[in-house]
Amino acid sequence: MFSSLIISSRLLFKLRMSVQARPPVNILGLFLEYTLIYISVGILIGLDHLINEIRKQGRWALSIEKLILLGLPAVYLAFADIFWYSESLHFLLPSPLYLYVTGGRIQLFAGVILGYTVMTSFYKTQVDKSEL
Repeated sequence: MFSSLIISSRLLFKLRMSVQARPPVNILGLFLEYTLIYISVGILIGLDHLINEIRKQGRWALSIEKLILLGLPAVYLAFADIFWYSESLHFLLPSPLYLYVTGGRIQLFAGVILGYTVMTSFYKTQVDKSEL
């Protein structure tokens, strides 16, 4: 009985030391990495639109309305974890909203929507011959 107590205490000590010896996790970097991956997926989905627009003739234009109406809320929701865990940006997201937002994995969808919105906000307009 005494030997099993010594063995179990040694195992617990080793476990505790291995947990304490781990390097600290940079939680903000981890959240930023995942958010950028989600945004990259949205960019890849919207890349087809941008390639088609590059082939067209005309002047480049930017849909400010789309960026404000879709992009701005998507930025807020996609970076919700970073806002919450950051000391300087913590005030941007109150606690109940944070719990609601993270419960449904909305950051994933918001990141994809953000990337897609940015890519599809660029388009070409027709150039009138009178402008030339």
